[in-house]
Order: sequence, then structure tokens, then C-alpha cells
Amino acid sequence: MKLNRFILLLIFALPSFSFAQEMSKAEMIDDFNQLISIINNYYRAKPLVEQRTHTNIPKELNLLKEECYTIHTKEEFAHLIYKALNVLNDKHSSIVDASMLKNNLSNSPNITAFGNVSLADTLNADYYYRLTNNMMPKMKTGIRSKYIDGRYYTARSFTYHNMFFGLGEEITEINHIPVSEYVKQNKYELFDLAWDEKNSKWYSEFFWINKKILEDKDFVLTIGNKDIALNSDVTVEINQKAPQFSLSPMVTTFDNMLYIRMPEMNNGQWYTEQIACNYKPDITKIIIDIRGNRGGRDDAWIQLLSSIIGQPILIETNISMNNNEAIIKLLPFLKLKEPQILSSFAIKPAKGSLNFGGNIYVIQDADTYSAASSLVSIAFQHKNIISVGYPLSHIGGRGLAPLIFRLNNSGIIFRMSFTVDLSGNEDNPYMNKVEIEMRQDISSFLDMLTNNQYDIEYFKNKDLLIKYIRKQ
Repeated sequence: MKLNRFILLLIFALPSFSFAQEMSKAEMIDDFNQLISIINNYYRAKPLVEQRTHTNIPKELNLLKEECYTIHTKEEFAHLIYKALNVLNDKHSSIVDASMLKNNLSNSPNITAFGNVSLADTLNADYYYRLTNNMMPKMKTGIRSKYIDGRYYTARSFTYHNMFFGLGEEITEINHIPVSEYVKQNKYELFDLAWDEKNSKWYSEFFWINKKILEDKDFVLTIGNKDIALNSDVTVEINQKAPQFSLSPMVTTFDNMLYIRMPEMNNGQWYTEQIACNYKPDITKIIIDIRGNRGGRDDAWIQLLSSIIGQPILIETNISMNNNEAIIKLLPFLKLKEPQILSSFAIKPAKGSLNFGGNIYVIQDADTYSAASSLVSIAFQHKNIISVGYPLSHIGGRGLAPLIFRLNNSGIIFRMSFTVDLSGNEDNPYMNKVEIEMRQDISSFLDMLTNNQYDIEYFKNKDLLIKYIRKQ
């Protein structure tokens, strides 16, 4: 009995020992070259990202590759891959965990196997995911920031060492370096890196959450002309927490408008049932609020629109892939003959549809993502569907599910987008615009925080985007 327990312990311990092992320079370079090859072969958005962010992706990757000569362990190499994927500025391109790996194997086993990934890789996947995605829980300060038009502001009021910092105070420096310069110097280290097209600069609302700061623990922020010495292990006294993102769906009516909040692109049937229950004949406008929606399934918004419209909606799609030997080998698994999906399909009114013929307003913000941005992308094609809000922080539009790959030596599992939506043409090349772009300033942002933007009375009476729609 004791022997059996020892054998089990040994079996589970072996993977941990292997993770602690060093990687040779040759293995690291081989894996990094494999990553570069995968990016070159499959990452169709590469020229768009380079154009949008003024970045030479091959040059940036080759600079990172030089780090293979100065690091030693698998852990260090995993962080290097994290930075390399950050170069792509694509939220679909990242190191994945075991649950995502299993989901891919379940939904598309042949495509997953194409990336040399199997169920045996789940342990590796979870280990590397925890290793590269543990920065947020390790940073215990509790502070938050908001980036607006090139500047950073406190998004929580707090007290620390008898110093009070209010909501909306400007954060100008970190370790006595201007924040924008710090972000520029350390961009690929940063959590949730994004690009500001208007000001042509990188930004991260979590710029102090990175590997170096967490290792050093001590850092200094300059807030409102006051320096504050912080420690990543010490929590400040939060005086007012920012309201958390609401995952509660909602369908309600007010002022002759039907309001639909979709925090996720799922459960289309629930929305259709609630819409039918709440709709009134005097409704003149419909609002679909997908701010903060990180995606899910296109079926959800297609089903929702089907329950509303009175006439079919024709959608023109141009989903593009690279045209090379690697993609040609992939096409049979996708059941495609060409590395491009040019299609016209119609969303038809469902049985029992509202037969609504008025304007449908879709509200987005910078954090709208994936399948949610697919809904926004069709607004440009239809005069009765109008997008309102703020541009996406990344490239948007429709596409196919990302591919998943395994690096041969390290066993790191990552996913990567391989399609791009070209339907926007020159008017909306990155598929991230809105038809009616609103302007956010710090005072309106603070008003949302202090009044709780997810409260029904707030969005009925104070929400800037809904105020605009009400006037139309």
C-alpha cells in the first residue's frame, strides 16, 4: 500500500521536476524559431497590426529572440513567449490553460491535432498558463487606473501611509519616469497592452503590473504631484471601490425604448424570450448594449436580431487567411477550398419576430471583443443598425476560432488568430470603429464610477451614450 502511494507521488512529482529543468540555448532558439514560423505562416493580421501600431513585427521578434542567450530555465522562456505574443497585439493570441485545450479538443479535434496538441498536454498547459497569467493576483496593492486620451487617472480613491488620493487624480510617473515613456520602454512586459490610435501610443491601465515590478516589489508612483512609495505585497486602504463589471443580462423598457444588455455572447434563446415579454407596441428604438462583452458565440446575436427584425438583413463577409502552403494544408480541416471566405448570408426574421422596422442602436466600448465586435461590424452595412460609443482597443470584426499550437521543446501551448475581417475596406480597415464616436473625458468617467454605471437608474437618466440615442 505504501509502495503504491510512493509510486503515485513520484508520478505526479516528475512533471514538476521537469519544469524546473533548464532549457538549452539550442532548444530555446528552436522553439522561438518555431513560433516565428507559425506567426509568418498563419498570422494574417500581421500587416494590419504593423500598419496600425507602426511596428515592425519581424524586427521586434528577432530582438526578443536574442534573450534566448541570456536566460536558462523553462520558466524564463515561458515569459519570453508571453512577450513575443504581446508583440502581435491580439487578444486571441495567448498562452492557454488546460480547460481551453480540452474545449478545443472537444469541439475541433482534427484542427487541434493539426497544431501538434493532444490531451497529454493539459498539465503543461496549466503550468505555463499559471506561470504567465499570475501577475494580477500577485499585485496586491488594489489600486486601479483609467486611461483617457493619452493620460492616466486613479480609478479608485485610497489612503496609504496617511496620504489620501482621490478619484480622478492624474498619475504622471512610475519610478520617476513619465508613464507613457515607461509603457513605451516596457510594453511587451505589460498586462493588457493596447494601442491608442488617436494619440499614436501604447497604453496599459495596469502598467505597474509586470514581472520586474513584482520581483522588485517596491515601486513609486507620482499621483497629483505627490510621490507614493508602494509595495506589491501591501494593500492600500481602498476608500471607494470601482463597481465591478456586471455579468447580469437585462431586458427592460423605458422612454419608448427597449434596452438589452448583453455582457456575454451566449444564451440567445433567453434574450428572445425576454424581448417578447418586454416589448410594447409604442417602442420606437432598440438598444443592444455590449460594452465590456468579451465574446462567445455569433449565434447569440444572430438569434437576438432574428427575434427583432421584420425584413432579412444581408451580411457581406470577407474573412481572409494567408495564401501559403501551410494554410493550404489546413483548409481540409476547416472544410474550405480557398483561403478566403467571401460570402453573403441573410439573417431572417424568426417565427414570431417583433417585425420591428425602426433603428437598432448597438453600444460598444474599447473592451468589446471577439464575437461581440462581430455584431458591431455589421452596423456599417445597414442604415437601421447604428453603432455608438468608443473605438475598440484592438482589431475587431468577424473571423474563425483561433488555432492552437504546441512548441516542440518547452511544451508551451498557445493559441493564435489566423483570420482577419477585410469587410471594412478603407473606411474601417481594422474593424474597430463606431459610426457615432463619442468623446469620453475624466469627469464623465468619474460620474459613472460614483453613480454605478450598471444601476438601472443611472443608464436611464445619466448614461452619455443613451442620452445621445434618446435625442435621435
